[in-house]
Amino acid sequence: MPNEITISGQVPSPSKQKSKSILKHKERESIAATMQAHTYPLSNGRTVMDVIGIQKALKTDPAGAILFISNVNPRDVFKCEGATMVHTSAVVKEISKRSQQPRSMSQIAHYKESNDYQRRLLEARGLNNEQ
Repeated sequence: MPNEITISGQVPSPSKQKSKSILKHKERESIAATMQAHTYPLSNGRTVMDVIGIQKALKTDPAGAILFISNVNPRDVFKCEGATMVHTSAVVKEISKRSQQPRSMSQIAHYKESNDYQRRLLEARGLNNEQ
């Protein structure tokens, strides 16, 4: 089918950036590695994240990721080869929402790191994920 949207490879690694985060280097690297491995470009130019990437980005457990997916706009859910994924724009929106709520400093720093990494991924690809 010519109009079928498919996963088209891996997202490129964004440039490393000095961080003034309160997170330890190991945690920042873990966020970056997980987000890199679990974010996928689509043939339409958008990107999606799988459940593992969502868990890391939102600092939640599998049940929390499933709850997020069940509450997100159905247009932002993408199914491919039996896997459920969500457009990264929806995940970034949730990160932003959560970072505005009362949270510990380490949780807010985690959300900021996740958000910054997604922004750098998009810049590395030259994408506009808000299509």
